[in-house]
Amino acid sequence: FPIAEDIFLLSTRDERNPLVYGVFTTTSSVFKGSAVCVYSMADIRAVFNGPYAHKESVDHRWVQY
Repeated sequence: FPIAEDIFLLSTRDERNPLVYGVFTTTSSVFKGSAVCVYSMADIRAVFNGPYAHKESVDHRWVQY
């Protein structure tokens, strides 16, 4: 589901950690569908703080950056 259609922030008791709801769709001609995902802002921050992965070598294996 590569296309983000909409994002909604739901406040929680911790103002720095709202819940993030995302509605996603696909452009596939084989599979049509949608998904609703929910993430905590703390989890999103942790992901953006790394570590990241990248494709390395001729066989394109994912390794930690």
